[in-house]
Amino acid sequence: MSNFSGITLSDGSGYELVRAALGESYDNIADGMWGVQNMYDEGKMPFVHVMFHPTRQPKATMERIALGYYDHLIEDYFMKVLSYVATGRKLVLVYLPEMNGNWTVYGQEEPANPTFFIAAYRHFVETGRSMGLGPENVKWCWAPNDKGWLTLEDWYPGDAWVDIVGMSAYNWGGLYPDGEWLSPRAILDPVVVEVSQFTKRPLVITQIASGLNDPRTPEWLDKLVTYANGPNIEGFIWFNIGEFALGQNTDWHGQTESLDHRRPDHWFIQEVYYCDESDDRT
Repeated sequence: MSNFSGITLSDGSGYELVRAALGESYDNIADGMWGVQNMYDEGKMPFVHVMFHPTRQPKATMERIALGYYDHLIEDYFMKVLSYVATGRKLVLVYLPEMNGNWTVYGQEEPANPTFFIAAYRHFVETGRSMGLGPENVKWCWAPNDKGWLTLEDWYPGDAWVDIVGMSAYNWGGLYPDGEWLSPRAILDPVVVEVSQFTKRPLVITQIASGLNDPRTPEWLDKLVTYANGPNIEGFIWFNIGEFALGQNTDWHGQTESLDHRRPDHWFIQEVYYCDESDDRT
């Protein structure tokens, strides 16, 4: 149904062959692999976002991560990943996503210092490789937000540590009173151009969604499908989780439930798992 990374769109195969081929999991570094096995067994290639939780690891700045304060959690996490891949399963690991924004616990340092992020990201990849995670079972994904501090290139760890470029990109029009309604092309073309200037790694939009409860959304999604079938990106994952701490009635999941029937052959409607516990283990 799909190649290793769950990406087949650019070869002309069409969405009907890869429907539900990608999935997302949001793992707290202290837990790990929550729901991923089920996702893979359902035919999805898991894109696992490995994150630090703002209440469980409130001091997890990029500097502290890079200096090794959380190596014990990283090593414990990789032991769980090794058990997972020992069964023949595969996954994509997305470490510290959206690092270029201040809405993550590790992205709140000001001024932003990409040097610490790059060191932390490379250390994560090198630790996984040294423990036995190879290209036959794990791909490493770097996934900033399309809008954030500095340029995207400033945050790039380098091709030696990145197999897939991920990206978060949203159409906020219709959600906020001053939100501008933008087409998928208007949102994604600048990303494609900027990324292409420093890497040729495949680009997957690992989070994307559009204005909620807006009559323009079905047409917007059709345009997104058309765009994704073009040469610029390899695929996308629709962000279909619920409010996800954003508030403002941002029920992405409810939106996709109401729209999925319109184009069932053209959708990446994924299960999104999120582990959100409150105990602090750092």
